[in-house]
Amino acid sequence: MNREEYLYKLTGELNKKLFKQHGYSLPLDTIKVSCGFPCRKALSNKNRTIGQCFSTESNGYNEIFIHPQLEDIEDIGGVLVHELVHAIDNCKNGHKKPFKDIATKVGLTGKMTATEPNEDLKKLLKDVEEDLGQYPHKSLEPSTKNKQTTRMLKLVCPEPHPEQKKGQYILRASNTTIELSGFPKCPCGELMEQEILKII
Repeated sequence: MNREEYLYKLTGELNKKLFKQHGYSLPLDTIKVSCGFPCRKALSNKNRTIGQCFSTESNGYNEIFIHPQLEDIEDIGGVLVHELVHAIDNCKNGHKKPFKDIATKVGLTGKMTATEPNEDLKKLLKDVEEDLGQYPHKSLEPSTKNKQTTRMLKLVCPEPHPEQKKGQYILRASNTTIELSGFPKCPCGELMEQEILKII
């Protein structure tokens, strides 16, 4: 079984043992799942796990991508469940209340742009892994060759700032500065964060 076949089987199991149990049915005929890079830059060690779901308006399918750095069933399963929630409404509601209502029912917790599986969902994923076997993939780590140690990191405020052109307060700082002094505070009082690739 290759990675794509595994992800399809995992999707089928999640449809039967998770989504249908909560009254939802996945549009399996329009879902394609692959291990691949979403349309963002590569994941770094400090960033969260990522995945992406496209609406059927792109090519007639809900194309779902699971980042190739992920290999553990809790990680790939948690991201896959998140993207399958998007597929249910064909990506129409983003991470708003309709998404959150479904996501929390099927076992996702935390910030809706960076969800994690709760304990019940983790157990289900482990049970499914016992049936399917391990995900046939080894984590593809980003290359650290010729790493730029003085690169300025983009820091953003987690809260929206309507007065800014792009609605977000942004600063840049070196990795060394952050290691020595920590993350700075935004004028609004919130602690700044390094820009990360979220689950979208």
